[in-house]
Amino acid sequence: MAAFRQNCKQRFPIQGVNDVVWLFRQQLTDGQDPDLTLLSILIGAIEHSLCVYRSTTTDQELALESSDDRGLRLQPIFPVIDLETIETLYVKFHAVIKGSVDLTEFPGKYASRELVKRLSDVVWGSLSKSYHTDKAHLQTLFSLLTG
Repeated sequence: MAAFRQNCKQRFPIQGVNDVVWLFRQQLTDGQDPDLTLLSILIGAIEHSLCVYRSTTTDQELALESSDDRGLRLQPIFPVIDLETIETLYVKFHAVIKGSVDLTEFPGKYASRELVKRLSDVVWGSLSKSYHTDKAHLQTLFSLLTG
């Protein structure tokens, strides 16, 4: 079963920018290959939470407010990202990829053109039909796995 590093798990729940920075720094400086799956899912979850729960105040509503009221409006709050959500999507991604691509057919330390092509075919084949018309929003694995 796919799982990310224990020291990363201990950092959850992610509760602020400092936690995200720590996780990225740890992934990029610990001497191992960074876990891009984890980082992509995490950033996607944060982006999704910030976009879904953002304020819907319009410019017209802002113009109607007095200057005294503008300071009382709620400020954005960083979403709390729990381990269970990230780990579930992480395992799902690995299951889809490992269930669809036999890595023994691609020996070597680095990915070949054929392997990249096979992986991209798996990813595009797993998208719902609605995503084919909205490719601009597929910037993270979170988008792919929750679409």
